[in-house]
Amino acid sequence: MIPTTPAIAASIESLRAAVSGAVALPGEPGYELATPWNVAVPVRPYAVVAVDNAADIAATVRFAVKHGLKVAVQRTGHGAVPLGDDVLLVHTGRLTECVIDPEARTARIGAGLVWQDVIDAATPHGLAPLAGSSTTVGVAGFLTGGGIGPMVRTYGLSSDFVRAFDIVTGNGCLLHVTPDEHAELFWGLRGGKATLGIVTAVEIDLLPVTHFYGGAVYFDGADADVVARAWLDWCADLPEHSSTSLAFLQLPPATAGARAARGTLDRSRPLRQSRGSSGGRSPHRSPPFGGDADPRRRRGVAVGGGGGGACRSGRPHAHP
Repeated sequence: MIPTTPAIAASIESLRAAVSGAVALPGEPGYELATPWNVAVPVRPYAVVAVDNAADIAATVRFAVKHGLKVAVQRTGHGAVPLGDDVLLVHTGRLTECVIDPEARTARIGAGLVWQDVIDAATPHGLAPLAGSSTTVGVAGFLTGGGIGPMVRTYGLSSDFVRAFDIVTGNGCLLHVTPDEHAELFWGLRGGKATLGIVTAVEIDLLPVTHFYGGAVYFDGADADVVARAWLDWCADLPEHSSTSLAFLQLPPATAGARAARGTLDRSRPLRQSRGSSGGRSPHRSPPFGGDADPRRRRGVAVGGGGGGACRSGRPHAHP
């Protein structure tokens, strides 16, 4: 535990003077950025540094080294891990650079962007990134985690389409990392998460993909055994390029909006019933955030899949 003393408080003021971004202690505006998407994970750092640029990250790392603090990085918190008050949390949400080169089919992306930002920028050019199954996930965290998305069996890992990283190392140095420059670091970053440095920007290849077919079907958790067996049977005959996954979800109680939406289905889009041992039972057509007012029905199973392309203009079109 790092005690709050006048010396530490004075040091935080020196960090505030060293960065152009914002530094927030518990209870101050901006500290709420520490709250991750996965709110079940306790993230309570000593301070949150909302950085404006790579130089801010370097200054934060050097400050942490000097004062015996750890450093963590977060954009959305989908992959959050517990953090305590011996940690400075770098929040990358202000790093929003996005440059599309239609001729080279590449994108340079700031670490503050989520996949939807890149999709929106690329699709007017008939191009698409290999995004994850959720377009609200941060680009940098997804790619440094390996990049297993809904089209992984069609095109491979998303991290294999990375051309370069800009990072801040553990000693506060800024590096441009490519297959030719710092090659071993480049290899490690594509799966090492934030253990080898903090990514400030990434350059990726885009693909000339204009649409895809995918989506998810949701079932009551009480049917998990039947659903899992039917899913395995269904997977056996899928084309090699198709991707699918099974998720077990612990859902919160339904909000009023979710209760109103529960049970609806867009009939303009085809619903493919999974064959197998399910006995033809229809899925519970609840949105993923919906849950159920009945606590016995707050556990759910989601079966999702996709393949064969991505995104028309604007947001991806997903067909269940």
